Formats: sequence, structure tokens, C-alpha cells
Amino acid sequence: MLSIDISAHLINQIKRVFAQHKIPLDQPLWLAYSGGCDSSCLLHILCKLVDPRYIHVIHINHQLSPHADQWEHHCQHIATSLGATFHYTRLSKLADCHTDIEAQARIARYNAFSTLLPPEATLLQGHH
Repeated sequence: MLSIDISAHLINQIKRVFAQHKIPLDQPLWLAYSGGCDSSCLLHILCKLVDPRYIHVIHINHQLSPHADQWEHHCQHIATSLGATFHYTRLSKLADCHTDIEAQARIARYNAFSTLLPPEATLLQGHH
């Protein structure tokens, strides 16, 4: 039976992607952090790859769920417990119209990123 250290494999894959795109590991990295599986996995890998003090976690609270504030606090707890810097923003309620709420949330999220991040920031996303 073949045994693979998945975390080491993922870290090496991400190192290759960073090298390919000339992303420095000694400068701030920004992570779009929903708290879901994809961004949580990426956060944990980044904390093994670089000094967590370089990692800026940004959570966008869309206020779509009655549990949105609890989820925001959960994200803050995870990020700070790993040594990363936590940032968040709360969006105003999305318009209740006939367009797809997920599409509205995505547009609002990207607008928030462009407002909150420094001009030359590297934004990493698990699944957005």
C-alpha cells in the first residue's frame, strides 16, 4: 500500500505555484477566509509554509445567515490561534431582487477586497 504525506505534498505544490508566480514568502500574504474547508486548509498550509505574522486573514461577513456573527468570531479565533492577523468587514444587506444571491455576494466580496487590500497585495483564495 502506498503511503503519502498529504500535508507535505500540498505544501510542496503550493511552494511550486508560489515560485511559478514569483510570490515572495517573506512579504504579507492576504487570504480570503470564509472559514470553510477550502480556505481553512489553505490557511493551515500557509502557516506551515511561511511565518504566520506575514499572513493577513480577511473575512467578509455578508450578514446573510442568522449565524454570520458567530461564524465571523469562529474565523477570528482560528486565524489568531495560528498567529495570523485577522481582518474583517461586514457588508450591508444585499438587495432582495431577482438576481442570484450568490452572484451578488461574490460581487460584493470582490468589491470589499479591492477596497480593503493594499494596492500590491497578494490575495489567496481557496474557493471563491
